[in-house]
Amino acid sequence: MKAIGNNEIKLIAMDFDGTLTRHKSKLDDVCRRVLDELARRYDLLIVGASSCEWIFDQTDGYPVDIIGYYGMRFSSVKDGKFTVKRECFAPIDTQSVIRRVNSLRAELGFTSYAGETVRFYTTGIISFPVLGTKATEEERLWFDPDRTKRRDVYGAVRDAFRDYTVFIGGESSFDLVPRPYNKLHALNDYIETKKIEHSQVVYFGDAYGEGENDEHIYKSDIRFICVNDAGEFPELAKKLL
Repeated sequence: MKAIGNNEIKLIAMDFDGTLTRHKSKLDDVCRRVLDELARRYDLLIVGASSCEWIFDQTDGYPVDIIGYYGMRFSSVKDGKFTVKRECFAPIDTQSVIRRVNSLRAELGFTSYAGETVRFYTTGIISFPVLGTKATEEERLWFDPDRTKRRDVYGAVRDAFRDYTVFIGGESSFDLVPRPYNKLHALNDYIETKKIEHSQVVYFGDAYGEGENDEHIYKSDIRFICVNDAGEFPELAKKLL
């Protein structure tokens, strides 16, 4: 990342899981103190893949704007009250999706699974859980911890779902997000509303490889700070203080 003049920055945007916290963990006191310091100088925004409610709970109610579900939801906190301000929905052709997922399972050898072959969300987001919807937490964690297995077949899943943006999601799944939604699309909408330029934004993220949910922002002209371990965030962020 090129040198940043701190006086130019107006917004610090951040991924959540894997960036501010370790997987499914609460915001710790060290990170919270750093966010408090950043908030005295800049606007703060969390841009996540899970629901706004889930992220808000993991922060123990930290007062910050949240973009969730890859940009299909937006929430804010005012006077301590959490409110979902916007939620987008997209139609789903469930039979077409199930046919394509089952075809991929046969092609890629993912024919053994527990529960349902696919999970549908009310927003229109779809999860292709490689191990099925009823796989145990232990099975999901052990399946693909470094995402190598899913990276190897990412192209096939992407090609089968050209009408979606495909992300390597969670511990053992692919997330299919209706176009045009992704984190960059949502961030662009947010900064346009706030009348902020790309040059005035810094983004912290950990999932910037092919098929990962920060990739679009990483490839944009927004200044991106790579967080390769959640424990790095406080020290990286202090460079902006």
